[in-house]
Amino acid sequence: MKSKNFIWLLVFAVFIYGCSHNAGAGTGTQEMTEAEEQQQPSPETAKTVTIEITSSGFQPASITINAGDTVNFINKDSRGHWPASDVHPTHTRYPGSSIGKCGTDEATDIFDACKSLAMDETYSFTFIETGSWGYHDHLIPSLRGMIEVV
Repeated sequence: MKSKNFIWLLVFAVFIYGCSHNAGAGTGTQEMTEAEEQQQPSPETAKTVTIEITSSGFQPASITINAGDTVNFINKDSRGHWPASDVHPTHTRYPGSSIGKCGTDEATDIFDACKSLAMDETYSFTFIETGSWGYHDHLIPSLRGMIEVV
């Protein structure tokens, strides 16, 4: 009789532990989702900033934007330019970016134009990750800039 009671007590304890453990995990997951949603800017607050690319470099070279803002790089030079995340030549500084993703389905999600921009052609990227993100011209790596995302 004692062993039967012990087994029922053990089953009950495991059941209670499992219910309380899963309830906490579910709450944590929900809180993370809400926190992630709060970090996403609404379309009304997101801005677009333009950086012109000239023969002398990026104008302005350094900017500060909010997470969710979009940067338009527009080539104002007769020579082609290729804006991309540092580090040359891999373009991996911005999270998830890599020159290896150019030409794939992921190319639209990386901070990399993945090609030379002709005069008056634009490349746009929306910055979600906060931090300091160096960038450069892949074709002329000495042309550099910095985007601070807050």
